[in-house]
Amino acid sequence: MGDNGKIIFGNNFTATTSLKITSYYYIEFKENVLCGWNCIFTDTDFHQLSLVGSDIKPKSFDKIVIGNDNWIAFNNIVLKGAKLGSYNIVSSNSILNKNYADVHYCLFAGQPAQVKKNGIYRDRLNDKIDYHYENI
Repeated sequence: MGDNGKIIFGNNFTATTSLKITSYYYIEFKENVLCGWNCIFTDTDFHQLSLVGSDIKPKSFDKIVIGNDNWIAFNNIVLKGAKLGSYNIVSSNSILNKNYADVHYCLFAGQPAQVKKNGIYRDRLNDKIDYHYENI
């Protein structure tokens, strides 16, 4: 974490192995967030860019806010400026880098992540798969 970085974990935050978080600015996980293994969260580009012929420097950092009851599946990257509403799923091997704060109950996938399915969520209170095999 950088000198000014801030990380906030809401109640029932869960992460499996290899979670990597780098905060030089601000990262917040709301309530009931689950992160699968090998996820990366970074609120900075680590390097300042310059525009040709201008003294203006693009912003190289931004907040990350992950809303309530989200599941960030394994092997995902969450970059500066990513904001996620509540009750969403981010599919494996995706890159979340946009503001989706007003989007709820969706499945995101891709690089960059896009909504792939609406009206879906992970029911954390009933998350057991009943593996019942017949005639195997």
